[in-house]
Amino acid sequence: MAFRVNVSVFENPQIRDALSTLQEVGSRRKLGIERWDNVLDMYPFSGTVVLPVKIAGRVFREPFYFVVEKVNNHESLRIKPVKGDQWSIGDVYGFFGLYDFGDFTFDMPILVVEGISDWAVCKKYYKYVVSSLSAWVGYRQAFFLSNISSSIFLGYDNDETGSENRKRNAKLLTKLGCSVMHQIPPQGDWGKLVESDFGRMLLDKSMGNFIEKVNKINSVIF
Repeated sequence: MAFRVNVSVFENPQIRDALSTLQEVGSRRKLGIERWDNVLDMYPFSGTVVLPVKIAGRVFREPFYFVVEKVNNHESLRIKPVKGDQWSIGDVYGFFGLYDFGDFTFDMPILVVEGISDWAVCKKYYKYVVSSLSAWVGYRQAFFLSNISSSIFLGYDNDETGSENRKRNAKLLTKLGCSVMHQIPPQGDWGKLVESDFGRMLLDKSMGNFIEKVNKINSVIF
């Protein structure tokens, strides 16, 4: 199955040109990284490439996954090679995952996770999830969040770095008027949990508890 998106709606010429190329060589073929194959199942504006290809002047020789997002005039293309680090053009308010926030109501809780594969896992349980695309929230991102919700859940990885960044980000968001809660993955990170039956069981339980917390907050707001 081929990758298809309406290239003409994109304003960034680099992204528009890249998507034109991806429409020729991209597909929805899974590449065997389960957490990213999960992104393909979850997110319609995603795909894979197995041939060497040049995108925005950069040659990608390894097969890769890619996602594209557009909200208003904010646009992003992100590439995750099977081997190597992620690479991107542009961003959407500093996050990934805002594409279907169209019915979001001010002050509804938002869950912030690190990576796109984490986002795809949590998105199956709760609609208003965003990936910060890194292990922390910068001031620009925190300011954006504080202007749309006062209830922020930080779902960063269950490791030392995640713990340090949760504390730092909670302090920043609290200064901006947000109520900050922590939703820590029961093991490692959210993306990894889909790779085993035990992990999926832990995931169901953890996200079930999270939805209960969200419903309590929403019952007060509404």
